[in-house]
Amino acid sequence: MGAKKLRASSLEDARAVPLQQLKLLEAQFRREEQSAGRAQTAGVSARCSSDAPPESSSASFRDTTPSASSSSSRPLRAGPKAKGVKKVVKKSNKKSPLEVSSRRPQRTLCQPVGLPSTPQDAPPQYPLSATVPSSSSREAAMHMHMKRLRHLAIQGKKSCGEGRKARDPRFSEACGPLNLRMVSQAYAFLDDMRKAETDTLKAAVATGRSVEKNRPKLSAAEREAAKRELQKRQSQDEARLRRRVEMDIRQSVTKAERTKIAQTAKKPFFLGRRELRKLVSEEMHARRAGGAKRRAKVEERRHKKKLGAERKRDLVPVRRHAEAD
Repeated sequence: MGAKKLRASSLEDARAVPLQQLKLLEAQFRREEQSAGRAQTAGVSARCSSDAPPESSSASFRDTTPSASSSSSRPLRAGPKAKGVKKVVKKSNKKSPLEVSSRRPQRTLCQPVGLPSTPQDAPPQYPLSATVPSSSSREAAMHMHMKRLRHLAIQGKKSCGEGRKARDPRFSEACGPLNLRMVSQAYAFLDDMRKAETDTLKAAVATGRSVEKNRPKLSAAEREAAKRELQKRQSQDEARLRRRVEMDIRQSVTKAERTKIAQTAKKPFFLGRRELRKLVSEEMHARRAGGAKRRAKVEERRHKKKLGAERKRDLVPVRRHAEAD
């Protein structure tokens, strides 16, 4: 019963001891056994040397048996090689690429608890600086590792965040050229909506009250914001109208030139930027001022101006010479 208890307690103690401590204990026991064996062999050799015969007798014994000594000194010859056995050639690993890692090797700087820090028969310990790589190689490895991580992060961001964007075929060049006239006709209902919003802003700026019911009077900041928004919308409407007028003038001039070329075989006339800007400004002024009547007056004035220029160009100056008496 007592032996069983002792065994159980020794097993529990052995389980409680960590594996590294057990390995160290085993190595220490082996060193002690080796030192004890060396001491025993040294004592046996000392006893044999004391009981050995004198040197003369050993010399005579060597002279009497020359053949044995000569045969023992000769090298042994190897037997015949077996046929069909290939010699194993060890492959060197010198050409394999070096593995570069950015992680520092983990090293234990303290001994387990309960053991001496330096055993008696322990081999000489080298400083850690002899085994740890230099700072330059460590920095190079870290730089390569961080560069790789940065590249992977950028690739992941491109594949996830900036990946496939939604594409609208109405505004994509892959679906053909953009026809502004057709777009303006298809989205003509937006002009009515913009006009209603502009009228609402005008009323809010003029009266200082919102159009919606049960709303308090607008503050000074809100009224100023409504005024800025109204100016922004008016400038956008002006730019939109100017673009449409420019398209109409281009189309009308091109159509008129084609008919003239087909009828009278005249040289083609290409409208320049300066002339186009002048025609657009006149048309915009006519539309702003009085509508159709104003536009007719502008056309009449333009026609008269053109006729006057042609008359001046057709006049040929003639110099009169007085007749001599």
